[in-house]
Amino acid sequence: MKIRSLWVYYMGSSGTSQNLIFSRRFPTVEKWTVLTEKDQYVPIPQNTEFTKNLFNCIRTNSKLNKNSEQKCSNQDKSPFYSINTAGGKLFPVIVLNKDQFLFCCLPFVDSASHSKSFLIEIPGVTLCHGLLSALSDIVHTSHLNNENSLFNDISTFLIETVPLGKIRDVNLTSINAKIANKSIFAAGNQKQPAWRPNTHKGRNQIYICVSENVRAAICGTNQKGNDWEVYGRVTCKCDLDGIVPEVTLNIIQMPTNERFCLDNFTVHPCVQSADVDDALSDNQELDARSTSRRIRFIPPQEQFTLCNYSVNAPKDMPITGYYDMQVEPGGKVIIEVRLTLNPKIKNSFDICELQIPIYNRGLVQSYEVNASQGSVQLVDKRKLVWNIGQKFPSKNLEVFLTSTLLLNKQLPTNPDMYEDPFCIDLNSYVLLTFRINDFTQSGCHVDSKSVQVKGKLKCKLNTVHEYVSSHYKFWNIHGNSLTITPQS
Repeated sequence: MKIRSLWVYYMGSSGTSQNLIFSRRFPTVEKWTVLTEKDQYVPIPQNTEFTKNLFNCIRTNSKLNKNSEQKCSNQDKSPFYSINTAGGKLFPVIVLNKDQFLFCCLPFVDSASHSKSFLIEIPGVTLCHGLLSALSDIVHTSHLNNENSLFNDISTFLIETVPLGKIRDVNLTSINAKIANKSIFAAGNQKQPAWRPNTHKGRNQIYICVSENVRAAICGTNQKGNDWEVYGRVTCKCDLDGIVPEVTLNIIQMPTNERFCLDNFTVHPCVQSADVDDALSDNQELDARSTSRRIRFIPPQEQFTLCNYSVNAPKDMPITGYYDMQVEPGGKVIIEVRLTLNPKIKNSFDICELQIPIYNRGLVQSYEVNASQGSVQLVDKRKLVWNIGQKFPSKNLEVFLTSTLLLNKQLPTNPDMYEDPFCIDLNSYVLLTFRINDFTQSGCHVDSKSVQVKGKLKCKLNTVHEYVSSHYKFWNIHGNSLTITPQS
């Protein structure tokens, strides 16, 4: 997160003074704001004009709060203000009044975030408020000890915490240790967090798994009628010494033939920051969703989901094909299945299996089957299971199966056996199950070289990447189908 400018005012013992004792603007962030906001860019006025408008806004808000009745419907906007200037409105301006000083900060917030109903949904707001709180402690200590060094102390603080306008740290303990060039150690009397009741004793190790899933409802060879989506999660298990071990890692996207964007990126509550890495590309217009994220977190002791994401509109499905089922008089069913592997998908499967369930038609009395590769077996007289194997043929990346089934509704069945109510007449499907290790379609990957543990703690790192099917169905081309997403 970035800030555009910061001001510090001395209010005096009466609280009526408006002496500006320090201000700092960040030209690199301002240039970024101009490039990002374009026509919606609002420049920061000179300090004199800004100070006048700021205190007018604070006084106006204070009068409204005093004159209005104390009702639940009244909303106090402090410490977040919208400052009117000649160039437009600056929002949100964060103000903190503490110990005869008034601290003011303007974070960089894109126009799209202004529409959010709750300011807490904007990541830069909470970080800037934490920055001002830490700065107020620094100023209070410096003011009591030596007023002459106040300007230098604020400058040193900002160099360490906000280099070039990007917030790097707001923890006062670590900031003071870095300024003093000392190692950061947890205090001896540090309390054990309630969510981490026991400390680990033993070998230090970290296990990280990137599991990407694909779900599909395929209706035929025409992709316009197909429906599919790709989503994933990163799970983590950390066995580390210390009361609050802090872990940092990078989630990157490996180069692929198709550029994907990671949408709906959500993180576990233990994550302290999940910033986009701004140094990955010189292209200012690059979509932030397709860049790296540097995640810093304090892990719980059990295995947990570090983050979830979805992949924005992949063009090609990993496996295409069709399922053709026809019913003839006398209980005879003719089945044909043809599958084709996408050349962009890794042709190495840990498991690849196709299930052909038979619902609402009785049990299989006899069957004939012909598969291009692999083995086929009948399970419970009502489901064919085709074990395709670990690879598709390298020449055409295509496999097929044909089968003729003779069904008999007179055979005794188990009353507890499940019958899909939708699969009647020509409505039927086959379910494809597969898993590919060391591969993700989006290229989402945890950079093992970026994993760091606070205090330079040595540990063993195990990373796993997998691409797994989830409800990957081929529906009969002669019947109706169910999609995976609601139709508008």
